[in-house]
Amino acid sequence: MISVQRFLAALSAAVISLALIVVAPIIQAVPSFAATAGSAPCLSTVTDSSTVSVVYSSSQSKCYVIFKSGSNAWTAPSTVTSVDILVIAGGGAGGSGAWGGGGGAGGVVLDNTYTTTPSTSYSLTIGTGGTPGTSTLDNALNRSTNGADSWFGSNSTLVAKGGGAGASYAWGKTPITDCNGANGGSGGGATECNNAGNTNTGGTSTQTLPTGATIKYGNSGGGTPTANYSSGAGGGGSGAAGSAVTTIGTGANGGDGTQDLTSWITAFATGMSGVSGWSAATSNGRIAAGGGGAAGPTRGAPGLGGGGYGGDSTNGINGVDGVTNTGSGGGGGSYNGNTGTGGSGGSGLIVLRYTAAVATAVSIGLAGGVSIATYRAPIAITATLTGGNGKVRFYQDGKVIPGCQSITSSGLSATCMWRPASKRFITLTAELVASGAVLGSKSIPITVSIGSRSGKRS
Repeated sequence: MISVQRFLAALSAAVISLALIVVAPIIQAVPSFAATAGSAPCLSTVTDSSTVSVVYSSSQSKCYVIFKSGSNAWTAPSTVTSVDILVIAGGGAGGSGAWGGGGGAGGVVLDNTYTTTPSTSYSLTIGTGGTPGTSTLDNALNRSTNGADSWFGSNSTLVAKGGGAGASYAWGKTPITDCNGANGGSGGGATECNNAGNTNTGGTSTQTLPTGATIKYGNSGGGTPTANYSSGAGGGGSGAAGSAVTTIGTGANGGDGTQDLTSWITAFATGMSGVSGWSAATSNGRIAAGGGGAAGPTRGAPGLGGGGYGGDSTNGINGVDGVTNTGSGGGGGSYNGNTGTGGSGGSGLIVLRYTAAVATAVSIGLAGGVSIATYRAPIAITATLTGGNGKVRFYQDGKVIPGCQSITSSGLSATCMWRPASKRFITLTAELVASGAVLGSKSIPITVSIGSRSGKRS
């Protein structure tokens, strides 16, 4: 009896061990989450496709992968070893309370030679816009915030710095540096102050050129006089500095966004159609602008490229938000007996651009689907393509057929008029020549029997 009990116990332990062996690999085999965005030839693997748009520019043979918010990851396609990357940080918020400075634009970085490894995943984050302070004259409570950084790869490699906040009301307050715009990708605008010995300066640009990057963009915000001008200065834009206050009761304008990225904006604009105000803000080819300063009667205008207007007593005391996905600064908040709030900064953007790869295939056949041709009698060889049009070469026995070296296809078809010059079996092939995004391909050979003419030649 004891031996039977021992046998049953050993058998039970063996069954449990076997179950563990079978179950363990199933648990380990659960794949990590991935999603796809776009379609061929620009199909991309990402972790969250809900915030991604993909555009194929056929005129450029380029794919544009657009990341609009949050954190994500992109996997380089198997044929992609280099990408161009545009990184825009979140814009700074406009100052609150009274006579707020405009928020500075987020920094902009362009890398036209970023090396990637096929099938490797790359992390990225899009910076949010800055948040305005509360509508109070208490400078301990009304501080607005900078925009957040955007980055690709890691937060210490290809980084665009968040835009500086516009200064909130701080007249006669300490510390007197509260009258200055905040430093950032582009600096925020200063507010009115009459503190002796303090020059109310706009924030400076903290944007640096990341290692290997092509170019960076960022400018300073505007300053204000040490006097009672009741006005805020403009935030810096990626293309120009914010304007300084020069006239009592008139807010200064925000700096314009850069116009160097017009070709990018034009190419991927269709992917931004669902973002309110984006198309109008960037229709001039500019992006990442500074917000306008606030004032009593006359508000400061935003920079071209998505900045927000400053507040005033006519149009509303609150500053206007920077446009989403432009990285632009918000407008400063004004005062009319009530305290205003600054506009929020516009969120940033990351766009990847790379050469598309259009897979193709070629098949050929003789007119009428025949496999027998007549000696010296012309007959059409037709190449039928899939994937894309291009230049087609036709071959007999591995040599180019005269007159058929470069036939331009149309409607995914190309035709070569062929006159067999010998009576034998001949092998025919066709090749679509690689060009731009279209990958080259060759047909499967067909063998044709060449027979004699019937009757005599005239």
